[in-house]
Amino acid sequence: IKADNAATQTRKVIDELKEKDLADIFVLAAHMGDSNEYDRDGSGALDVAAMNPDLAVILGAHHHTIVGTKDKQHTLGNSGVKFVENKNAGASYGKVLIDTVYEDGKWTIKNKSGNYAESGVKTDVIEVTADTPKDAAAEAVIAKATTAVMSYVNDTVVGTLKGGPLVPEPEIIGTYEGYLQDTALGDLINNAMLYFTKADISATAPLDTNSNHQP
Repeated sequence: IKADNAATQTRKVIDELKEKDLADIFVLAAHMGDSNEYDRDGSGALDVAAMNPDLAVILGAHHHTIVGTKDKQHTLGNSGVKFVENKNAGASYGKVLIDTVYEDGKWTIKNKSGNYAESGVKTDVIEVTADTPKDAAAEAVIAKATTAVMSYVNDTVVGTLKGGPLVPEPEIIGTYEGYLQDTALGDLINNAMLYFTKADISATAPLDTNSNHQP
């Protein structure tokens, strides 16, 4: 098994899109911070931007911090690529404005880096507070999607659990077996992902110690 890094894979995708003349402006949305992790080159946004200066902006997400506000634009090294990141759980929302110019049959961006006023790529992150006005249009879209998902989850029977819970009781008091051993819950999620994506490999990890299903 060979696992390539994000920087190299992004380069491959952009080159393919360019070769097929499918896009001129490139935006990357990825669960990553700006720096590499676990001694893996190409795993952070700095390395990705260095290998892919064609990107206009990277929409990051990993450290759950606000990066790339209107008054503090964040450019990744010397690449000219902007970086923006939000808090988690809806505690902030981001906005990216990209000004483009059509020249010689291609869309281009003038001056990707620089401050908010002069840059062709403008990012902002707004922290959500009790005083933040609600967006009626966004709320309507979210409500419609929530209703559809809940209806599917509650009304669609995909199987019947028999014989015991998907995650057994912990052998060590105060722990969660989903962190310590393979479980039927993990197998179910992995098998579902393999089935629907047709992938060769699937991996998952529980993020909540309450994750379980009873017969």
